[in-house]
Amino acid sequence: MKKEIELRVEKAILAGKTKQEIFENIKSTNNLQSEELADIIQSIPSLKVRKKYKSLKTILIILLFLNVLVTIFYKIPFFKSLKISGI
Repeated sequence: MKKEIELRVEKAILAGKTKQEIFENIKSTNNLQSEELADIIQSIPSLKVRKKYKSLKTILIILLFLNVLVTIFYKIPFFKSLKISGI
């Protein structure tokens, strides 16, 4: 039941509804406790927050990917023999 509510909240947020509207809508259709429903809604980020951190998350993913590539290339004997300074 919690997963179903999470999916409904996710869809409503993507549709542009506020968390208060979502809370009132789901509360009227379910007999879930207010605190439990509020916790579920609170755990899902709003569109504003997603947009705010999208570029930071993208930069982090790129840095992690570059870190993996450097680690892989450093393990290959050919690249070890180049002795690139600074690595």
